[in-house]
Amino acid sequence: MTTKGKKSDKTSSSASKRIARFAWQGWSVRVPASWNPVLLNGKWGQGLATLADLDHPRLELQWSAYSPRRPPSLEKVDRAQRKKLKRGQVERTTGWRLDRAFDDSLLIRVADEELRFLLRSSRSHRVLMARFAIVELPAARKIVREVLTSLSDVSDREPVPWCVYDFAFAVPADFVLTEQKALAGSTRFVFSRQTREQLIYWRVSAAARCLEQNTAQVWFDKLSKGERRFYRFEHDRGSVRGHEIEIRRGRLTGWRWVRHRGRRRWAGAVWHCPQTDRLFEVAQRGKSADETSFEAALKTVLCHEE
Repeated sequence: MTTKGKKSDKTSSSASKRIARFAWQGWSVRVPASWNPVLLNGKWGQGLATLADLDHPRLELQWSAYSPRRPPSLEKVDRAQRKKLKRGQVERTTGWRLDRAFDDSLLIRVADEELRFLLRSSRSHRVLMARFAIVELPAARKIVREVLTSLSDVSDREPVPWCVYDFAFAVPADFVLTEQKALAGSTRFVFSRQTREQLIYWRVSAAARCLEQNTAQVWFDKLSKGERRFYRFEHDRGSVRGHEIEIRRGRLTGWRWVRHRGRRRWAGAVWHCPQTDRLFEVAQRGKSADETSFEAALKTVLCHEE
């Protein structure tokens, strides 16, 4: 997370004035719009997310879970981090208070290159290290303050917000991320829980060009590489956020291979958002005909600002 040189200061300064939301594995933060995710790794209990602009990595979020019975001391975490740095790199470590949502916090200044913030949250029982490499940017202190002020997390027993490339939605509790494809043009996430039930959130950009050739439903069927051809579907209509949606409910008449056994039922909704020129799909597949999770997920997708 170190930086070299000073490039595109004017570009970075203008882009910093625009704010975008980023949410991943229960952490939610507002950052400059020019900071995009370049590395998304790990799970709820331990992981890493890196945001960068055109010049350098700017923010790194690294977290790990701890036992509620034995919350760790941030001073010990600080000493462990110091061992990974060269002698003389750490200028000072100071205590500071960010928000009531976080029990404890520390600020570590690494030479003139980085700012590291350690946070401990009793809400999610995790320790977070936020690393900033923006010292050379104009208004760096203001950016750090605004980013940290917006930082929040949730418990694993409540719906978890997600937002990547402005694709914002919430996932019911007990679901974990099992598949991801985070690209600006096609963003797809699959969440699963122990009952083999899965929730699929999918967004495709440049919808107007796609719809010139086929309907939204045909596009998603093609992108799924024929996986849905074994379902027998019933079609219905509905609405979400002022848009007409196509709802399909399907059932497997028989499975072709073992993994089909847990996907007997399908419920999905597809729609086009003209405000953002994007196609959206939310679907649920599993053994049960209960569509509670699907209906809850459908209401959380933010296809455009209201």
